[in-house]
Amino acid sequence: MRRTTFFAGLLVVSTVAAGCLDDSITGIRPVTISIAAESETAAVGELVTVTYSATGTGLISVIVDWGDGVIDTVPFGGAPVEAAGGVEHTYSDAGSYDITGTVNAQNGTASSGIAIQIS
Repeated sequence: MRRTTFFAGLLVVSTVAAGCLDDSITGIRPVTISIAAESETAAVGELVTVTYSATGTGLISVIVDWGDGVIDTVPFGGAPVEAAGGVEHTYSDAGSYDITGTVNAQNGTASSGIAIQIS
């Protein structure tokens, strides 16, 4: 009986994805990031979602600084050249907060920011 493991399936998916986004074919990707909030206002304790879209050659991580002392990191391990996703946070105090998203790639860094009002 032949047995396929979950790891082997991931390896195949990873190989296919890497082949489609191979830097030797596409060249060096510029380092960019854009972030957006579902809403520019929220209440204390309400879940705030920020989405990001990032590019770069060998993405290492996306870091979201929520402006209240909390920082979230999404690691990529240096393999992809494009990434998109979202992170969530709740604020415990009312106020205006500047949220900054930073992408770290093997060929540099880039940042983007938005403001949110918590009441």
